[in-house]
Amino acid sequence: MNSIDLKNNSTKLSQLFHYSPSEKKNGALQSALREYQFLLTVSLQTSEMLEERNLECLDSLVGENACEIRAIKTALLASKHLPNSKALSDQAHRIKNEIEQLLDSPKQRQIRTLMRKNDSLQDVLTQKNWDIDLTPEQQFLIESFVLSKSKHSSASQSKRLSLMKKEQVAQKNLGKLFPHITTSFAKHTIAKFRQNLATASVEYVREVAKELNNDHLQRMVSPDFTYLHNDWLPCTPMFWTYKILLEKARREELPILIHVKFLQPLAGTDEYLVNDEEYILYKTEGDTKERPYIQASIQPFDTEVAACVVEGAVCSRPGALPLTKAEWKQEMSRHSIIDLILAGAADHRQYPNDDKKVDVEDQEWEYYKLLAKALGCSNANPTLFFIQHVFASQVGHLVPQGAIPSPSPDLRASYTHVRKSSSLSSIR
Repeated sequence: MNSIDLKNNSTKLSQLFHYSPSEKKNGALQSALREYQFLLTVSLQTSEMLEERNLECLDSLVGENACEIRAIKTALLASKHLPNSKALSDQAHRIKNEIEQLLDSPKQRQIRTLMRKNDSLQDVLTQKNWDIDLTPEQQFLIESFVLSKSKHSSASQSKRLSLMKKEQVAQKNLGKLFPHITTSFAKHTIAKFRQNLATASVEYVREVAKELNNDHLQRMVSPDFTYLHNDWLPCTPMFWTYKILLEKARREELPILIHVKFLQPLAGTDEYLVNDEEYILYKTEGDTKERPYIQASIQPFDTEVAACVVEGAVCSRPGALPLTKAEWKQEMSRHSIIDLILAGAADHRQYPNDDKKVDVEDQEWEYYKLLAKALGCSNANPTLFFIQHVFASQVGHLVPQGAIPSPSPDLRASYTHVRKSSSLSSIR
């Protein structure tokens, strides 16, 4: 087993560089300061996305099969106070302006002085108090934002889709975000952030497993079952990772928003035509062991709620009429959404590498693999709910406005008052 041990560390903003700031001096100092401005810029933009509740902008592409971890963690972070977000934003604004003044001064005398003194970038950041402290949560969100900006999805707004969602790294996107950085800097930054996020994701799952006090789940995400994809991206087996995260979501009363597209196979191709789409919101109201989540009609006050979005497809059977929305929702109501998600997770490859298998006997895992094929949650039978992607979003950012009833005047006034006094103001 290719195993790895992970440690959790707090950081300075400069530690997000793929190189050591102490090595950048003399002729490299000016470009290094520009690159530090990039880190300041993405820190500010991450704070803005959080303030505006645009959680979809934190949907990172890491490449190790674990989007569900970032989805749950991001949604839970967005549901609570984010420590020092305002302080981080204020610091980043101040430092960014000071560096801009330094770099744009007509004769750049200060830069030449620093070069003559042979000061490194690290020396400058320390002397001028420009290196910002980051909590692990802030680092996680900043890196998520950058890896979201540096991806390309072939599906986007297309009406023709593959069953499996296809995304790829597009490092040129970072150049559009900040033209002063080089292609090489973008490439190495993306690589480091991918490894950092993969590591942080595994750490998070282990922390949650420990909270649950379940020996079997802790073992399944331990170093013994942690695989290094392509020798550099750690990942845990999917089924047990989902079990841990869904229990965490239930305990924290995090809503689950199902978003499906109804797909019709296109003859002679491996593509599908998108006929329609639908949303179902699940909440923990009336929580029972058999049904920890229940379907709930989406109300006006739900639009501002952070949720874990499970995006999937419903494919019609060959030669059969497609399910209507009403028929599909009725069929979904007959099953626990947790069971359907776990069935999909059990059927899916457990690691990004198809050849990597999980060497363990687990009757529950075997049961859910059979359930996936029987109910229509598998790659071989995607007729009820085939999971394609998982991410965090605010409910109102996805669900069409026409699908949500208008609030009464009294409810609207009450809700506006609650929003103005909400914890979101703490990150402005």
